[in-house]
Amino acid sequence: MKLLRNIALLFLYPLCLANDYPKDDGCRSSDLKGKIRTLTEISFYEFHDCEFHTSYRTDKSVYVFDQSGNLQEHSKYGCYNSEPKEKLDFSDTPASREVYLYQDGKIVEKEVYHHGRLFAVEKHTSDGNKQIETKTLKHDADENSVEEFYDVEGRIIESRYVRYSAMTNTAKLFNQQKYFYDDRGNLVRRQRYDEELDGFYDFYAGEFDKYGNELQATLYSIDGEVTMVRKYAYRNGLLVTIIIEDKKDEMRGEFSKGIPEKYWKVSDTLNYTYENFDAKGNWLKRTLTGNKLVPAVTTRTIEYY
Repeated sequence: MKLLRNIALLFLYPLCLANDYPKDDGCRSSDLKGKIRTLTEISFYEFHDCEFHTSYRTDKSVYVFDQSGNLQEHSKYGCYNSEPKEKLDFSDTPASREVYLYQDGKIVEKEVYHHGRLFAVEKHTSDGNKQIETKTLKHDADENSVEEFYDVEGRIIESRYVRYSAMTNTAKLFNQQKYFYDDRGNLVRRQRYDEELDGFYDFYAGEFDKYGNELQATLYSIDGEVTMVRKYAYRNGLLVTIIIEDKKDEMRGEFSKGIPEKYWKVSDTLNYTYENFDAKGNWLKRTLTGNKLVPAVTTRTIEYY
């Protein structure tokens, strides 16, 4: 049964996601300059579903910061169209919205809304030494908790995800991860606990430059095989190229006769170009191109304090 599950995931997962663009969190503080009040990003890209239908997705994200640079709210809007449309009217109610509450500069609570309705509440609690943090996510009668352990430098070294079922009144360790760093503090390896194997296995290894930029990420299977390698290149501190080498493409292609390559092949070279920088040095337009996809364009509107 486990073998069949893994085979299914190997072939079905790329069919759904191979042509979805890598997600970039536009509110990363390291990429932004100046004292930002709000950041709005609108992204347009081509999307293929698991039945090989092509549609055009437009995403809108709005980030709201306080004067200390803490993220207060993050709202997401999105819509699909059968053909490209340059001008879209988004709903007044976001598809999802996250609201953050802080105490002494640390997040203590996050509220998650779906289409205007409160979906879940995530509470953060820490021990006296601030080396253990527990995140409790409540949704209806079920409750999931994530316990995170940190070293003296404030870096996460272990996380334990426990799922509680109100129906059966049982709690079970669902996922456990361990984190390892190099001498400069970069995350270079993660291990994940697999319940069926009853042990840890490596599933991520990273290489970084002296500035902390990730140069290469290697993903592993449960059996320890390299399944994917991603290589990154930067210019002036901005990501400009991602080379994706998927080791399963050849095998996947044998089972995809008659299906266009763009629906199942993950390997690609993605290039980012930036233009229209504002007075603070933040980019206002970014175009992402690949060998198999139409360009994805992201535009920004930034309001400063």
